Amino acid sequence: MKLGKIGLLGLLVCFTGCGGGTQPSSMPESPGSTAEPVAEAPAGDAPSSTVGWEGMNREQRMQYMQETVLPNAKALFVEVAPEKYADFNCKTCHGDNAQEVDFQMPNQLPPLPTTDTINAAMAANEPVATFMLEKVTPGMAQMLGREMVSESNPDGFSCFGCHQKGS
Repeated sequence: MKLGKIGLLGLLVCFTGCGGGTQPSSMPESPGSTAEPVAEAPAGDAPSSTVGWEGMNREQRMQYMQETVLPNAKALFVEVAPEKYADFNCKTCHGDNAQEVDFQMPNQLPPLPTTDTINAAMAANEPVATFMLEKVTPGMAQMLGREMVSESNPDGFSCFGCHQKGS
């Protein structure tokens, strides 16, 4: 399956499953398969504050992450790998040094190539890449009240919201 650059950028937000570089053991089938979806995108709404994520202060962001983002993200990952992600917490995505870096992203997730990102992800691990593209990235964009990256919105939410840019 060949995806355009736009689809790839959306795919790899948390390419490794936000779990320290190892892949969940049970991932959805390839696109176009007859397998049931593993989970719907997180049900969390966009930030409830009228100022949105960008306008929230640190305290508001921390509360929103704890009450909305964390439980919804955990639900997605637990759906595909319950044992692996039973202890899903802030450090799963933000890294072991989350407090030291004040939860800034990207942080400790593996870097992703900036050229042909989606095709590279698909070649590396198509089930994980598909999961990220179809579930995690759009869910995170929705919860953060951001539009997905696209040709008309090159600054939209993408893989690089969580992953550093590699070569």
